[in-house]
Amino acid sequence: MTTDITELAQLRAELSNPAVGSKDHLRKLALSLVEALEKAQTERDEFRRRFNLERSILEDADKDLETLRQRIAELESRAVTVKLPDYRNTYKGPFADEVEHQVRLALELFSSAAAIKWEVE
Repeated sequence: MTTDITELAQLRAELSNPAVGSKDHLRKLALSLVEALEKAQTERDEFRRRFNLERSILEDADKDLETLRQRIAELESRAVTVKLPDYRNTYKGPFADEVEHQVRLALELFSSAAAIKWEVE
């Protein structure tokens, strides 16, 4: 059996009236129970309000996260074209050859580690 808050409020009014003839300790007990119930219902309402607010925030965050995941997938699916300078027709020494080789190697290693597709033209 559940008691409505209005019924408890009426009971509270009746018990606080000395003409009803209730014992003082029963009156105090009933009043404290009514107050405890009112407090619990107020806390429950506040928890529900906070819960709904946080659920709304999380739903918005989920939407943003899904949008960002789609954008990441779109960016990761692109092929990147890297145009390195062509030094084949100019004079260069062995040091320049080694630098060019190291640059190409670094691009290949770092891009494959980041799952980036790239092509050299």
